[in-house]
Amino acid sequence: QSFSSGSEASVAFNTSVFDTDSMSGTANRLTFVTAGTYLVQAYVQIEANASGRRHLALRLNGTGNRLVVVQTAPSISEGWGNQVSALLAVDATDWVEVRFLQTSGSSLDVQITNSSPFLSAVKILG
Repeated sequence: QSFSSGSEASVAFNTSVFDTDSMSGTANRLTFVTAGTYLVQAYVQIEANASGRRHLALRLNGTGNRLVVVQTAPSISEGWGNQVSALLAVDATDWVEVRFLQTSGSSLDVQITNSSPFLSAVKILG
């Protein structure tokens, strides 16, 4: 997946490792089937570029950022990777997505690794 400079967009997830509650029906979100409190975690790694900044966010139901990490760009020799996590109290049919924004001046690609991109939700209470 490629991200244009200056445009926030949803991160796509195309593989389900396991899904015990049928939450991974679409490529860019998890939809909660069972209400409760969940620990939601995401990790995304982006190709190397030393310009601009990076912004990674979890968004619930398409509005507002629940948790945001903003970090300046790494050195040119390294990719940028970061994780966000949050405890979310959700109802059935609520959904969460991962949003990414970069301002390098050129398009940057997600690096596909064993851990990137990654999105999970673990039910804690409810």
